[in-house]
Amino acid sequence: METPAFLKPIQSYPGEIVQFIERIPGVDVAGDRETVLERLEPYHKAEVEALGWRWKDLRRAEQVHGTKVALVGDIGSNYPVEGADGLICSGVSDCVLAIYVADCAAVWLYDKENCHRSLIHSGKAGIAGNIVSNTIKSMKKCLGVEPSNLIAVISPCIRPPHYEEDIPTAIKAQLIEAGVPEEQIHDSGLDTAADTKRFYSYRMEKGQTGRMLALFGVHALILALCNKVLPVDHVGLVAVLIGVGQLVADGQMQRQGVCGADDQNALHIGALFCLVVHIR
Repeated sequence: METPAFLKPIQSYPGEIVQFIERIPGVDVAGDRETVLERLEPYHKAEVEALGWRWKDLRRAEQVHGTKVALVGDIGSNYPVEGADGLICSGVSDCVLAIYVADCAAVWLYDKENCHRSLIHSGKAGIAGNIVSNTIKSMKKCLGVEPSNLIAVISPCIRPPHYEEDIPTAIKAQLIEAGVPEEQIHDSGLDTAADTKRFYSYRMEKGQTGRMLALFGVHALILALCNKVLPVDHVGLVAVLIGVGQLVADGQMQRQGVCGADDQNALHIGALFCLVVHIR
């Protein structure tokens, strides 16, 4: 699955993997939330594994439309964190953040200086409780993140005239108030209620709908090498080398006319080459 263009502001940083899994055609969405998520899980799991991750590495929030934020990491399970709607993790954490949405917004926050990450579920209730501010405060307290270093992306969500609350505008205002520079805030501009062939929409489908899955993690190669081979403080260097590897791979693909499914393999080869040279 190709990464949506609206995620490029974070994806452009070497080693960062972001994804937004949209509507899965043909999946029955009748029933309660948990039943529908069970039907979607094989498709979501396949995409997670295609990105080089393991399903058990996912860290999910219970998503109760509250303001609780949880720090997650390597140790733990992929059972949803009770009472949480926001997740944060360090730049070297061996886990993947995951949030389900179907009209509410997923908000990615990326610390461009130290690679710390966050993924937030925010809708009308989240805006009222300002979960965005809570998350940024937690990132600063737990990880030393400066708001001015954050890159923010707002996912597709329901918007006027299909909903009375202008969710993305309110989230953007809260981000700015919390200290995130306006030029570092990126809104997808997409309305879930306006395109139910592409997105799930709780309101337009009267509750009988599925969930999109927002994902945020580190390239699997970085995780393997940083956790098994290199000291933790080399994660930034490895990320740069992954970027160089990607350039090598892109050049090779252009010469050979390769595209599509082989892109990821070429990236791995290019990155491994650079890493081996560095380690030697």
